[in-house]
Amino acid sequence: MVTSLRINQQLYRLAKAEAAKRGITITAFIEQGLQMNLEQSAAPRIVQLATFGGSGFSLSNEEVKTLNGDEQVLEQFRLRQAQ
Repeated sequence: MVTSLRINQQLYRLAKAEAAKRGITITAFIEQGLQMNLEQSAAPRIVQLATFGGSGFSLSNEEVKTLNGDEQVLEQFRLRQAQ
C-alpha cells in the first residue's frame, strides 16, 4: 500500500539514519515501529502494587468476583473486617 504521511523533518532524518545503520529501508523501519507499538498496546500491562504490613484479606476467588460492584456484599465485607 502506498500512503503519504507528514513527519517532522528532524525525526525523519533520525529515523532514516537509524534505518541505514541497521541496513533496512525507512519503510521497514517505520513498519517495525508501528508493529511494536501495536503489540505493546494490545499486551496486558503488569502492574506492581505496593504492599503494606498486616494480615491482608482472606477472600476466595468467588468472593472477590462477587465484591465487584455489589454494595451489599461490600458492606458485609467491611463489617467482617472491622471485627
